[in-house]
Amino acid sequence: MSSETYVIGDTIRLKAEVRNFGNDLATPAGITVSVINDSGTIILAEVAPTRESEGIYIYDWTISGITDRSSLIVKWEYTDSDDVHIDVMRITVMPIYGG
Repeated sequence: MSSETYVIGDTIRLKAEVRNFGNDLATPAGITVSVINDSGTIILAEVAPTRESEGIYIYDWTISGITDRSSLIVKWEYTDSDDVHIDVMRITVMPIYGG
């Protein structure tokens, strides 16, 4: 799981690639993105991202609802046929002064 660091208040682009079992980019039946902190509090509820192109989904999120340095989990959930897939990545957010 990779990790990036961002400043609270910035707008960042969350991005996912959806691939089928043949490793080709694919369009799922449904897809959402969420952001959750380490204690399980939902920072960004399940929202529908924008389809940028076949298998590429983006969501521009302005980091808010957080005041201190925090480790967050970005969770992409999508369905393909009857299967549910979950991809996660960890990001770190911090105040501009570095708290």
